[in-house]
Amino acid sequence: MKRRLETYEHLDALSHAALCMLRVKADAGAPCSICLSGGSTPEGLFSLLGSTEGRSLPWSDIRLFWADERFVPEDHPGNNFWAARRLFVDRVPISEANLYPVNTSLDTPEAAADDYEAILRECFGPAQGKTFDLALLGIGEDGHTASLFPGYAPAPDRWAVAVEGPAYRPPRERITLTPAVLNRADTVVFMVAGAAKRETLRRVLDNDPALPASHIRGLRETVILSDATAALHSPV
Repeated sequence: MKRRLETYEHLDALSHAALCMLRVKADAGAPCSICLSGGSTPEGLFSLLGSTEGRSLPWSDIRLFWADERFVPEDHPGNNFWAARRLFVDRVPISEANLYPVNTSLDTPEAAADDYEAILRECFGPAQGKTFDLALLGIGEDGHTASLFPGYAPAPDRWAVAVEGPAYRPPRERITLTPAVLNRADTVVFMVAGAAKRETLRRVLDNDPALPASHIRGLRETVILSDATAALHSPV
């Protein structure tokens, strides 16, 4: 399935576009399963979710999952769930029962990955069905997405695995979802911002097989939301 590129003048406009897509999914019916990722690019979206505009979403119908997590305590600044909690989770009327963070209090990253895979399989059932209604992901300068880095190929039957990220992206111990589960999202949305990602975005759009982000696509649609500095053409 072909990707659709949407270009926006700046990150704020891109974040509003992502919020609109999330709202469409949430208003379509319950329950709505959303997969989030970490990093700096989605922080604008997270701040919007914690604002008056975001608080009006039907939070009782939304379930939140995480595409990857660093193997650090939940209150560690590098923890993706902690960042989401700080920016919006504690500001919206969502039940704790609708939150599905990775349990990083377990003994090892492998134990955390096994635990999260069991949760996902319980939530979504047999391997051939849809998982998330919407997966909101990023693309790194090296073409990684979630914590799927170049050169790593997880076992095709695994939904969550422990990985070791590159030395230049600490903390290195991580848990990530795999293509087996991400490619079963109804819609995949990549958020990309910054001139440093311009060449990476071009390679993803060209389906460069060396980049993990090139291998992730939604069942129904795949959309790349880019700001003008990362995009290959001017915003509409």
